Amino acid sequence: MNHREAFGYVLREIRTAKRMSQDELAYQAGINRTYVSILELGQKSPTLDVIFKLANGLGLSPSDLLGKTESLMSYKKNAGHNSQRSP
Repeated sequence: MNHREAFGYVLREIRTAKRMSQDELAYQAGINRTYVSILELGQKSPTLDVIFKLANGLGLSPSDLLGKTESLMSYKKNAGHNSQRSP
C-alpha cells in the first residue's frame, strides 16, 4: 500500500464513519466531489491545501488525518514483514 492508497482508505473510512456522502464532504471542504472520489481511490495525492480543506470538512485537524494515514502505512508495513518471516 502506497501513501496515496493509504490516504484514500483513511479518508473513506473517516467519511463513512461520520455518515457523510462524498457530495457532502466535497461541499463542506469546498472541493469537487469527483476529486474526493479520485483521492479515495488512491489515484492522486492531495495538495497541502486540500488536506487542510478535507480535515476541516471532516471536523479534524490535518495532523489527525495524516497521522491516521501514517499509522495505517506503518501497520501494513509491519504486517507485511511479519507475514514474510519464516517460523
